[in-house]
Amino acid sequence: MSVKPLPLNVLVRVFRESIEGEGAWSNGFVIEQSQELLLLQLINDRISLDGYQLLRQSDITDIEQPMPHHAFIEKALELREQQPVHPGIVNMSSMESALQSISQSSPLVTIHQESQEPDICWIGRVVSTSQGSLYLKCITPDARFEQDVDSYRIADISRVDFGGDYEQILWRVAQDGMQDAE
Repeated sequence: MSVKPLPLNVLVRVFRESIEGEGAWSNGFVIEQSQELLLLQLINDRISLDGYQLLRQSDITDIEQPMPHHAFIEKALELREQQPVHPGIVNMSSMESALQSISQSSPLVTIHQESQEPDICWIGRVVSTSQGSLYLKCITPDARFEQDVDSYRIADISRVDFGGDYEQILWRVAQDGMQDAE
């Protein structure tokens, strides 16, 4: 299956009906894409840039380009002095290589295995990837790292979020807690 190339930095609305249902979508700027993956810089409900989302192309059922109300959103972002920014090197050749490269610049990632557990996500530091598995040192909602390293089948990961407000503040609180514990 060939993926239709999208222009970079265009606002789109991405639907993944088989995973999220009819009424769910992601809004964001196209940052990069490959045959396997699509990287968006997300727009949150407050019309602000809020991290990145990596999606499998095979899960995407439709893309609205440009997304509804794009002119308003672009103007609002301009007034906030926000513009899309590439997060750095992201190897888009596979989910495994993308996770490896993202972990070099983003201390925490949020992974989703929506086909197996649609309402659950895991947040943590990428420890490594090997033989089709991701090894993640998970962090609790209290910004404390768990003792064990958990493994996840990369083929089951349907979405990766990183660099968003929640991941950033969770990391900062964890870092502050680490300093207080010393």
